[in-house]
Amino acid sequence: MNQNLALKNLNKGMSCSEAVLASFNSQLNISEEDCIRLSSGLAGGIGFSGQTCGVVVAGIIVLGLVLGPASPEETKARIRVLAASDEFINWFADSHGSLDCKLLCEGADLPPHERAYLLREKRTPENYVLSTVSKIQKMINES
Repeated sequence: MNQNLALKNLNKGMSCSEAVLASFNSQLNISEEDCIRLSSGLAGGIGFSGQTCGVVVAGIIVLGLVLGPASPEETKARIRVLAASDEFINWFADSHGSLDCKLLCEGADLPPHERAYLLREKRTPENYVLSTVSKIQKMINES
């Protein structure tokens, strides 16, 4: 179900990071609008820097909201979410070859606005979004 919603989100024009977080909005009890606001600066490798993929960061945010501590005293939850984040990061790097947006996507040398257009035209982020949503949902279900 989340993968279908993630694809719809991409087709509505959301960035890849927005599409990931917003696909979990009902599970997280957060509005779609707030999911978009929370993740809007992650696009293009955190602020279009080309560095850590916003899909990865959005996935970790979902894990934190579901598995993470609600207070500093909840050390078991902190350990659980850090272990889950580590598992997810390693899975993403192994599955896709990098965590770096510039390495994951074509047009790394293009200016940000041209790179964004190229990525949308070629639907490059779709695989990263769908596989991440699937993996995060599986991790949540198994926790």
